[in-house]
Amino acid sequence: MSRLDLLIRVQKRAVDDARMVLARAEEVLERLLDEDRRLDVTLGAERAAAGRSIEAAQAFQAYVHRIREERINLAVAIQAARDAARKAGDEVLAAHRELRKIELAQEAARERARQEAARRERRDTDELALSRFARARR
Repeated sequence: MSRLDLLIRVQKRAVDDARMVLARAEEVLERLLDEDRRLDVTLGAERAAAGRSIEAAQAFQAYVHRIREERINLAVAIQAARDAARKAGDEVLAAHRELRKIELAQEAARERARQEAARRERRDTDELALSRFARARR
């Protein structure tokens, strides 16, 4: 196994690891967004219940205050999760670009080796032809 083959294996692993980190970051973001949607649904249900009685309406004000604080914290967490997902996506792109560079270097090395082999074969064929020609002239 050549050094480039080894580098490609290592870099493919780095790409896979970066993709796993991205997947986890996207899962966290999705859970937070689901929680935000759940708060919307719950708030709507509580608002409907608050309209049915005076006691519920009074309790609803405290509930709204608590939900507002929870939403602020959730908004901060969602932004952090978006930032983490964006960073993880950038890491995937960078790892993939590095992998592609190594693969291109490997392709170039293989092409150089193929050209060198063809050059040697032409040289050997030319030497053989020259020696046959020289023997035929004797």
